Amino acid sequence: MKYTIAPQIGIYSDHSFWLEGQLLPLREKHLHVKSKESVWKHMRRMYRVYTAHKTGKQQLRIRCGENEWQVTTNNYGFFQLNGKQIKEGERITYYMNGGEQPVSIFSFEDEFYYADPKKLGVISDIDDTILHTNATNVVKKLRQTVGKTVHKRKNVIHMNDLYQQLQYLGAEFYYVSNSEMNLYYLIHHFLENKNFPLGPIYLKPLRRLNHLLYKRSKKVAKYLHKIEKIRKLLDLYPDKPYLFIGDSGQQDAYVYTHLAREYPEQVKGVYIRDIGKRIDFKEYERYRKQLEQLGIPFEVFDSARDIIGTLTKCASVWQQDLLDEGKGND
Repeated sequence: MKYTIAPQIGIYSDHSFWLEGQLLPLREKHLHVKSKESVWKHMRRMYRVYTAHKTGKQQLRIRCGENEWQVTTNNYGFFQLNGKQIKEGERITYYMNGGEQPVSIFSFEDEFYYADPKKLGVISDIDDTILHTNATNVVKKLRQTVGKTVHKRKNVIHMNDLYQQLQYLGAEFYYVSNSEMNLYYLIHHFLENKNFPLGPIYLKPLRRLNHLLYKRSKKVAKYLHKIEKIRKLLDLYPDKPYLFIGDSGQQDAYVYTHLAREYPEQVKGVYIRDIGKRIDFKEYERYRKQLEQLGIPFEVFDSARDIIGTLTKCASVWQQDLLDEGKGND
């Protein structure tokens, strides 16, 4: 059986690296998206990705420069690796079960990112924060995911303008979503097509088609994935500041408030896009008061235009503070 690593997501700091990915029982060619393709071809690809067989636990050897590690995937092929600092530009290769033939990697140009301690970090949700998905409605989400090619998916208006301005001021982006890794290649293409800044995309492990119809888990268990991934990002550099941006549809306010209280020195603001429903105003007021006591803004907005002035002004100040601190440490 042919296997492909898809995706490969890596991030490295001045002292360590964090790599994760998924081993899929698919050929690399089945994951490529052309600039123009039919809905039927898109649907065939989605069917392959969501009905792929379990890999079972597999042994993988990972080489990078002179270093080599061995990891074991879970039954769906998911793996993680944490290690010491690696050199910029070193190529990563994967081998299975003692073999010497490298496993194919479905890779975009940049999938190993440097986390810069001198840059503001923006941690963003995806579904209904920057990409219209109807994530709170299973039927509508399936219709969007299966029935629309990536080139026809709609971005949330003005969010790419906001993100571009923050990037221009020096910010770097990290995308953390409850979507599944099956959609990684589509989300990456979407970010490119709609001119959003690229960055690591952290999704839940591979899911099968029948999993999409299961009853949703409780709030804490369901969003543990987001909490764990964001906590790892925050731990990379204890002094690196971050903005959290999400929406009102999937408890981003709960997750972000929880983490802001845990990391009050790093979180500079929590911004939640109102998608027009599912807001518990009493709960949101409680979050706002909790963060206000820590000096952290908590704001609900309808359009990116409502916050673009405030955020770009603040981001400029925070970025300059980071640069000044860096000069002082040189």
